Amino acid sequence: MELRQLSYFTTIVNEGNISQAAKKLNISQPPLSHQMKLLEAELGVTLFERGSRRIRLTPAGKTFYDRALAILDLSQAARTELTAQKQEIQGVVRLGIISSAVEFVTRHYLAPFRRSYPKALFELHESNSYHLLDLLHSNQIDLAVIRTPFAKAGLEMQTLPPEAFLAIGREMIWSHYQECPNALLTDIPPSDTGSVIQSSHPMPASDASEPQKSHTPTSLPLSALTRAPLILYRRWQPLILGYFEEQALEPNIVCIADDARTALLWASEGLGIALAPESALCLNSDPALIRRIITQPQIHSSICLVKRKERSLSLVGNAFFQSFHATAIS
Repeated sequence: MELRQLSYFTTIVNEGNISQAAKKLNISQPPLSHQMKLLEAELGVTLFERGSRRIRLTPAGKTFYDRALAILDLSQAARTELTAQKQEIQGVVRLGIISSAVEFVTRHYLAPFRRSYPKALFELHESNSYHLLDLLHSNQIDLAVIRTPFAKAGLEMQTLPPEAFLAIGREMIWSHYQECPNALLTDIPPSDTGSVIQSSHPMPASDASEPQKSHTPTSLPLSALTRAPLILYRRWQPLILGYFEEQALEPNIVCIADDARTALLWASEGLGIALAPESALCLNSDPALIRRIITQPQIHSSICLVKRKERSLSLVGNAFFQSFHATAIS
């Protein structure tokens, strides 16, 4: 039995008769009929009943048709894999990436991909999600790493699991704002109600001798940070300010930054508490930065790698797109 015979057989079934199959295969009808007789003789069964207009599969023919399709599919898959091994993946990927995901994506995706494909080159464009989408739609980049939410029409994407939204600051900042009016304790577990954020504006003086242990809760509502000095990553400014307005509260905003790295740098210098997605913390290794999960409002964001649906990627671009899957934040 040969793959050629299996291909002939499935073509006959798909076309409905031998004459049409012969035209499709670009061979004459007698040799095709002869090959089918040889196949039936080898198998010891009749595969189809010949009619004047259309062939009709026997029960054995139906079973063999399914098996033949599976064998041909496996054969094609093997050819594809071997061809891909011959074609060394190389070339340029024009990749847009948001600032809050630069280190996380570099560490977990770009670095491993480059180690696997050393001839893959990247042109990086760092900007915000909306500008990167504009670049993607105008064909100035091939792929973009952005954050939800965004308009998804016309896009194909690989989406990582949602991540928590954090309040991030040095120990001395958290220690200074540890008392809060009872009206702000509604979202804090009972065991934590004695140790949240103080309602007072004055900034603490910088002190190298910071407390070694914090009694602040591991999670808290955004309202508990009303009087603390807040550093906003501009991507989330409308949502955060909208929440404070809904609660009839006036936050103490000390900085609004376009880049997550800037927001974390301010937090690292003890200038306030930065509000940013969890993966952004990869951008700053300062061990003095303490994180608290914001529980109210529930803000979640996912990192996505997106491409235009109608645009075909190069071999290297497609390989990177397929490599982008769930990785734990560390």
